[in-house]
Amino acid sequence: MLSSSLTTRHGFHTTYSTHIIVNNPADLARCTCHLLHILPPRVFVDPYELANYRDFYTIKLSGYSNLELPVTAVDPKGSALLLNILLPKTGMQNMTVDVPLHLRYGKPVQVDDGSVKVPLPTGFWTCPSSCTFYLRCFGLLCLTTELKHLNLHMHSQACQ
Repeated sequence: MLSSSLTTRHGFHTTYSTHIIVNNPADLARCTCHLLHILPPRVFVDPYELANYRDFYTIKLSGYSNLELPVTAVDPKGSALLLNILLPKTGMQNMTVDVPLHLRYGKPVQVDDGSVKVPLPTGFWTCPSSCTFYLRCFGLLCLTTELKHLNLHMHSQACQ
């Protein structure tokens, strides 16, 4: 089970907190857990800041993370952040994953309420089954087209 929320909805800095509850403890030993954040152009992550979380997850980032660029200078598709959650192999069956987010300066317009919609992250498991890998999603959303669109590829290791 997965639930997510923003810690604050005001200002240029916030944190996306995602609470993960592992329903099947066997998944901890044989699968890897991932979160995919699809970020709109006005939202970005700082990879240097994310290095402080390396005990909790590893990252693959697609898109611009330069905090100096205004929204008019980045790809209108936004960016994507794929997290490989470093879950304990036994014991703890729930945890909270925090991802610090930042907002870019927006495009100058005459009327703007300043709000930005940030989609919920998608959580999924990657589990080995013989020599192939399969995905088991937390929700109903399948990720194949999203991962291809963002040039994020999950690589399986060769079987021995």
